[in-house]
Amino acid sequence: MSHVIGCMGGDGQVQTQLQLLIDMIDAGFDPQQAVSRPRWYLDRADEAGLQVLVEEGMEAEIVQGLRQRGHRVSVLGPAEEIMGHAQVIAIEPSGALVGAADRRSDGQAVGW
Repeated sequence: MSHVIGCMGGDGQVQTQLQLLIDMIDAGFDPQQAVSRPRWYLDRADEAGLQVLVEEGMEAEIVQGLRQRGHRVSVLGPAEEIMGHAQVIAIEPSGALVGAADRRSDGQAVGW
């Protein structure tokens, strides 16, 4: 299966794209599941230094593991705009297109 991914978010673009690809290719999520999952974001702009922002719903083991490794972690709400706005089109082997739109923005997947 091939994927076309687009997202907004400045520094977060590569971070979001990586998370989406891992979720779809390695974890087997469909495009909408991957786009809707909680995300993390390495925030380099905080005056106090690096911090990892995670959305509510992120697995507790991940948050705990980051903190145990010395990372400053802030848990945000469930669908934060700072995580960027992603859109995905997956091209199935049959040629069918599967679209996904991010709940963090005003998008929708539509076929015609």
